[in-house]
Amino acid sequence: MKVDPAVFEKMLPAEQVFEEMLPYLETLDAQIGGIIQLLKDKGITTNAEFAQYAQRGDDAGNVRSVVCA
Repeated sequence: MKVDPAVFEKMLPAEQVFEEMLPYLETLDAQIGGIIQLLKDKGITTNAEFAQYAQRGDDAGNVRSVVCA
């Protein structure tokens, strides 16, 4: 959804960046969902196996944010 230019100008810079990035993040989310479904359909992974890797990714992201802070 595109924001009205007058509204966009009143947003904080961080809100503007998020608004600009949102379509790319939505596309990435859809692509990742497709990849996950492919892996499941091919029998390469299960929900339980994938959940373990997703949790590891979350944990690694948390470590990066603490180290960079």
